Amino acid sequence: MLYEVQTTTAAAALAACWALESFIPIISADRIGGVRFRHLLLGALNAVPAVVIAGVLAIADAGSQFLGIGLQVLVPLSPWITVIAGFLILDLSQYACHVLMHKIPLMWRIHAVHHHAEHMESTTAFRFHTLEIVAQGMVLLPLVLLLGIRVHDIAIYNAILIPMSLFHHANVKLPIGVERVLGLVIVTPGLHRMHHSRWQPQTDSNYSAVLSIWDRVFGTLSMTDRPETISVGLDGFGPEHTRTIKGMLLTPFSSARAGMGTPPRSDDSPDAAEDLGKAGIPAKTARPTPKVRHQKACNDPVSVRV
Repeated sequence: MLYEVQTTTAAAALAACWALESFIPIISADRIGGVRFRHLLLGALNAVPAVVIAGVLAIADAGSQFLGIGLQVLVPLSPWITVIAGFLILDLSQYACHVLMHKIPLMWRIHAVHHHAEHMESTTAFRFHTLEIVAQGMVLLPLVLLLGIRVHDIAIYNAILIPMSLFHHANVKLPIGVERVLGLVIVTPGLHRMHHSRWQPQTDSNYSAVLSIWDRVFGTLSMTDRPETISVGLDGFGPEHTRTIKGMLLTPFSSARAGMGTPPRSDDSPDAAEDLGKAGIPAKTARPTPKVRHQKACNDPVSVRV
């Protein structure tokens, strides 16, 4: 029953996002039409390992219940508290896993498939390498065994996560007031577009999946009132990597490497103002020059793209 609800909510959310993308797009819709089929096809291919992972988690769930292990088994809570606690734990784990995908070089090679999308639109939510789907499933295994997270907790979370992911990847320009209010609670298209910026310091922000609170708590929140000025994608990858299913699947094994992107300049020239606009940052908050930023990044091993 929960999985049927999950499928229904995902389909309804996708239809709603496509409607919004037609009426209030951030960029011209004719620039993204061809990517939807590829993203949906990749999502369909990834459904195979996802089903296998769901089976493994179901076995782990049954085993933890039978053996009486796991925090939720040892400390019984009311059903509603259990559901809420499970949701928060899963959302926090999504945040943590996302951060690790950016900080661990090997994981970043896999996660780059999601980030080298040249345009943002709702089906980008399905643009993940198969190995990342497996890795995310493995992250859930200790939560089931050690914390007693139930399979139905995961199903409930996914019934919310998938529509939310479709929404915050959507090519939708919300009114500034709506964007700000919603962003206090959930991840919005504007917040997540910042995360897909070509400039690494912006890419390494806004990791949250559903609730934006995790970025606020851990200091990784970055905002802009002009998401349409942000250039998305990754420098260093060509059409052979970004525009075919084969290219996406082979990206982690290719010699291509993601560049840091172009940071805004700190002077007051017209070109600098244009750079700031493309990065979505007001001129008064100009960052260090490219040379300084590059040197800083090279001295910080966790921020270097490989």
